[in-house]
Amino acid sequence: MLGDESADYLYPCLKLHENLQILKFNSLNLSLLDAKAIGKVLADFKNIKELSLENCQLNQLTTKEIADGLMRAK
Repeated sequence: MLGDESADYLYPCLKLHENLQILKFNSLNLSLLDAKAIGKVLADFKNIKELSLENCQLNQLTTKEIADGLMRAK
């Protein structure tokens, strides 16, 4: 589980890898802050071609945050 405190570090850590193409967050219980960080990464990193959230415990709010990031990526 990433947890609320990890969201503060998720984006800065991923930002160092500007050529990311695949994100895999499988079997995690993502918090709302984690989902916001993932959404920000999706919006800012234009090279990402694949996102895997298999077996993640997503709810309506976390799904919305990730989808918002996808929409901003257009």
